[in-house]
Amino acid sequence: MLSGFQSSYISASYMANEQDICNSDLYYTEMETDLQMDIDQTEENYPGYDEYRYNIGEISHNPYELMGYLSTMFNAFTFEQVQAELARLFGEQYTLTREVIVETRYDSDGDPYDWYVLQTTLTVTPLSTIISGTLSPGEQTDRYNVYQQTLGNRQAYRYS
Repeated sequence: MLSGFQSSYISASYMANEQDICNSDLYYTEMETDLQMDIDQTEENYPGYDEYRYNIGEISHNPYELMGYLSTMFNAFTFEQVQAELARLFGEQYTLTREVIVETRYDSDGDPYDWYVLQTTLTVTPLSTIISGTLSPGEQTDRYNVYQQTLGNRQAYRYS
């Protein structure tokens, strides 16, 4: 009976060590921070427009989804093993585009002039959508769902 409990507990726990889990989440968070900084510096890095418009989705991730996915796909992973996968997930989750829009406006005399707008758009695909499209139905999906229910038996993260 005890071995069955241990087996259930282990199968519900992240197998990677704490440092690799933390480094993986930190790497993803740093990529998100760099993205936010890039957006925040748009006017500084792209000067000379008459107007700047922003359509920005939320930049965030659920660390339990991320660690559950990595644990499902890589088992007892190291940060080095999953770094490329983290970059791939990030690239699928966030798409940043900038578009120059030229509008015709009219001055008080009715004469037309060009008004230059830089439209910055961040399209965000939920991480859960990317993960569900990557996992194979059956064992992988079942294992991932267990991690989501148990939080990998690690409640070190606070996600709101």
